[in-house]
Amino acid sequence: MRSTIAAALGSAVTTFIWVYIASLLNLPPWAGFLGWTTYFMTGTDAEGMKKSAAALVFGAVIAFLYVTVDSMIPSSGYLVSTLLVAVMAFLVTMAGATSLLQLVAVSFVGVNIYFASGVLWISIVLPLVGLLILGPVSSYFTKFFERVLVK
Repeated sequence: MRSTIAAALGSAVTTFIWVYIASLLNLPPWAGFLGWTTYFMTGTDAEGMKKSAAALVFGAVIAFLYVTVDSMIPSSGYLVSTLLVAVMAFLVTMAGATSLLQLVAVSFVGVNIYFASGVLWISIVLPLVGLLILGPVSSYFTKFFERVLVK
């Protein structure tokens, strides 16, 4: 129970800090939260973070390319757009056959962040902040609270 309380406190402190900073910078905090989520999905070690980072960026770039190609086709309509989405899903899933992009679910998180924000840098930078900064910070605070609660 103490470890659950420590993790909850660590998450709460990290969330407070992130939302405060994102608000000051007028950034959407949810994009960072999605990157932070992948920190826990794929393992909190360096290898998991490397693979998550690659998959997040890949997903965002693939979604950006989909939107770019779709916008270049005059009055593409639903049929062509639907076909392009299917091609995008195929590419993301096939990329999972590589060791670097094997985290297909994380690539789809990157795709969805791009679709939700419509801004490539937000869908790359903020999730990486979540993964590479918020994740380790929350682990630090969790360990801190575990030490405090054990006494």
